[in-house]
Amino acid sequence: LVSCTGNQFCGLALIETKATGKALAEALEATMDLTRDVRMHWTGCPNTCGQVQVADIGFLGCQVKNPETGKGNVDGVKIFLGGNIGHEAELGTEVDKVACMSLLPYTQDLLIKKFGAKKKRTALMTDEDRAAVSRWENFPFNSGGGLEVFPAGENGKYVVK
Repeated sequence: LVSCTGNQFCGLALIETKATGKALAEALEATMDLTRDVRMHWTGCPNTCGQVQVADIGFLGCQVKNPETGKGNVDGVKIFLGGNIGHEAELGTEVDKVACMSLLPYTQDLLIKKFGAKKKRTALMTDEDRAAVSRWENFPFNSGGGLEVFPAGENGKYVVK
């Protein structure tokens, strides 16, 4: 997982990236069996400090229509796929725009279709796995970062004020 500082510390970022990316990665690890490592990069704005174009899956912050109401904008990401570095370097291609609150099922589907992952059976999930999913489900999306979401709380837990 690679991330720029996001709107918690950068005035150019449109979304909070670090805590969101960490929460998504933990929820994905809890719910998916991966056949290989998948590089995920997050960046909060088009300056792409998080280098989303060279990731297996890149997330570039943007605003999208609220998927629950169809009215107003919420935090979202443009999704990039297929980036690579090294001898076979290639820039990823933008494939979609998704609200952050909808990213877990969307990314699970991507991992299954593009990376050969399989969804874990719920019965095999540990208490730690269920806690990671719960953190994602209760994540304070659209809070604007800053004091609302501070990822450096007790042992990396999210502190919501």
